[in-house]
This record gives sequence, structure tokens and C-alpha cells, in this order.
Amino acid sequence: MLMTASKGACKTELMYRVGLCSAQIDNYVGLLLRSELLEISTDSKKDVYRITKKGQKYISGFCDLVNLLS
Repeated sequence: MLMTASKGACKTELMYRVGLCSAQIDNYVGLLLRSELLEISTDSKKDVYRITKKGQKYISGFCDLVNLLS
């Protein structure tokens, strides 16, 4: 979900790209917002979710871990 939001995505786009239902998206987006891995900005009266610097560091660390385990 964080990688999908790296270029900015609305909630509907996140839902379809990640393959979750509306209730699941609400839970995960809420968690990521509280963890400060995602942020909300408003473009053309729509909420757009974007990854934060903290979120980028999380993805980088996760990818490093996956590479170590491969």
C-alpha cells in the first residue's frame, strides 16, 4: 500500500490496486496515518494519500531486510 501511495493515490485507487474492501482500506489507512507513514493532501477537492519520508525509510529498511533473507 505504501508503494502504491508513493506517487499519490486516492482511497479508491488504493483499494483497487491493493485488492482490499472499503472497510479494510479504512483500517489500514488509519493505521498508516497514525504511524505517520502516510499523509493526506487535498487535490481538486479529493483526498490524496502520499507516503511520508518516514514511510520511505520504512520501505527502504524492509527491502534491505528482504534482500538479506534472500
